[in-house]
Amino acid sequence: MPPLSDCFPGITPKTILYIFPVTDSADEYTFLDEKNNAKRVKKVPIYYEEIGAGMSRRGLELSWDAPPKSITTGFRIGCDPSCEIYIPADREGIPTLPVSRVHCRIHFNPVSGLLLLTDCSKSKTEITIGGKPIKTLTADAPTTVLESKWTIKIAGTYRLTVTIPWDASNYKPYIRELCQQVPTIQNPPQPAPIQNLALKLQQPLEDQKYMDWKFLGSGGFGQVSLLAERSTGALVVGKRSVYGRVARQEIEILKELRHPAIISYIDQIYPEPGCSMLIMEYSPYGDLTKQNLREWSEADKFESFHQLLSGLEYLHNRQIMHRDIKPQNILVISRDPVRLKYIDFGFSKKFAEPMSDNLGTLGYRAPEYYSKNGSISFSSEVWALGLAFLFFYFSRNQIFKKEHASYFGSSAWYKRVHRRAQEVESERARAILTKMTELSQSERWEIRVALKFIQRETLSMSSGPLTRGRKRQHDLVVGTTDKEQPPAIKRQRTTRNKATARKR
Repeated sequence: MPPLSDCFPGITPKTILYIFPVTDSADEYTFLDEKNNAKRVKKVPIYYEEIGAGMSRRGLELSWDAPPKSITTGFRIGCDPSCEIYIPADREGIPTLPVSRVHCRIHFNPVSGLLLLTDCSKSKTEITIGGKPIKTLTADAPTTVLESKWTIKIAGTYRLTVTIPWDASNYKPYIRELCQQVPTIQNPPQPAPIQNLALKLQQPLEDQKYMDWKFLGSGGFGQVSLLAERSTGALVVGKRSVYGRVARQEIEILKELRHPAIISYIDQIYPEPGCSMLIMEYSPYGDLTKQNLREWSEADKFESFHQLLSGLEYLHNRQIMHRDIKPQNILVISRDPVRLKYIDFGFSKKFAEPMSDNLGTLGYRAPEYYSKNGSISFSSEVWALGLAFLFFYFSRNQIFKKEHASYFGSSAWYKRVHRRAQEVESERARAILTKMTELSQSERWEIRVALKFIQRETLSMSSGPLTRGRKRQHDLVVGTTDKEQPPAIKRQRTTRNKATARKR
């Protein structure tokens, strides 16, 4: 089996990182010879491009073969003999050093799995690169994401260089082992960031709240990158764009929205003049197009419908139109339990009459976008969401065939979508999707009617006996007309009325 790394041929999936004294002097190496550190001392073959091949260094290996006493606390560094890395405070010929019993510790963010360094001392823990100070950890700001090639300076004397031997080419075995050892971790990224020059933050390290981690993609309004919050190791998403009208509009709208089905605004930074970066929550699951939605249970599908209809009603109650509803703009935050959120509010705006522009993605524009008699309204987004819901029952090829762009504004396209809704096997789903994808705005359900239907159906699915579910279904939409009721309910009501008339 080939080695996991050409630069570190001795590493195994249980290796976490290496710690080396800065210099070759015997004075710097004394702590390696302490009895407490013996089981971690290792002669590590390393390749350095600036030196050449075939070099070995003696240092400490932190690995799962000798794990910390507490996963939460991590590897402690200090003068207490119980510390995983023991650094004596008393050295021959030198006054007692200000090394705390636990001076600092290397541990993991319990969700992202990123390596963190936290100061626990009564004084400070300094970080340098090439002898240049870049960061000081104190009680006020004790934690930072740990990066490779950083030197940890303790008590002004001990200098320990951290080397993380995992990169984009070999980190998957490390991640698998990490997830076994720390079961709270959810889909961690690689332990060391990819250098992303296109999105490199320009501030000095001391001023950076976030660090670039991985480029995710780009769209019409900017580039999206995965970032790590330096003080916690939490993963967030940064959307970088030219700071103009569109960027300001999206930020202003997200700032005022607070709903479980809408992506959370976290922060706004300015990585360079003329550019802004919107910081939002991150999910490793991606959008709906990354999921096999047809395999989801009916209960999960209806819970998804409920969340998204609730989020859309929340927007409409605040007179806001999303204007680009599609599966790509619905993020999966969690699968068990199901949690979905709307993202990408670049097209969003406060609703005003008339709404005449044709923004949005081709194919998801409601029929009234192309009708002389119709008007773009909140009902238009009900149609777009109904189309998105069809992906829970049909593949993309069953909905979108390879058609010319002009086809998506034709009556044939809208009839196809409505026909697909009528072909859904689930009676409950067919009832709502048929009404959400009506070509006529007057026949299409309003958001409140669709949401009430889903609420009652979701409740009936979890209530147990079918009879109770039918009772709830019968009492479904209080205050709506027969025309607004789904076909299944109208049939039940008609049959019941006839039976009552015969009894009389």
